[in-house]
Amino acid sequence: MHRDLPKVLKNFTAFVDGNAYLGKVTELEPPKLKLKMNGHRAGSMDAEIKIDMGMEPLEATATFAEYTPDLFKKFGILSGDDVMVTFRGAVRRNGAEAEAVIIDILGTFEEMDPGSWKAGDDSSLKVKIAINYYQLEIAGEELIEIDVPNSIRKIDGVDQLESVRTALGIK
Repeated sequence: MHRDLPKVLKNFTAFVDGNAYLGKVTELEPPKLKLKMNGHRAGSMDAEIKIDMGMEPLEATATFAEYTPDLFKKFGILSGDDVMVTFRGAVRRNGAEAEAVIIDILGTFEEMDPGSWKAGDDSSLKVKIAINYYQLEIAGEELIEIDVPNSIRKIDGVDQLESVRTALGIK
């Protein structure tokens, strides 16, 4: 009996404000999606339930294989002039065509870590990005879109915050 093997990340790259970093990004920690949950237990309830109070801050970390001046120039650019970063990965199961995994983020380069220097070693620059906008697409399907300033949280095409915006009179 044939069983499908998992799709594995074959390769990935990054684009920062449209500039390609092919062969220059060595690692990515995509944003963790985490709800901020408050516990609630009232009379007649046998256990506490969790209530969605919004999301925890979104952040990503990428490691680049060199000290690129253009990346340093992005440090601290504040909201309104967010840095656009796209990470594109190719996932594939043996014997199948590769599928694109695309992560688009807008945010601020809040931390630049040049690591330590050692003669003969690679230099690297670790960049931490505070995210204001996040979109995840796999194989051409938009799965998640989170637009923090505009109060949008779409999961599988359903905007979980639409009724909140409507109640507040936000169009």
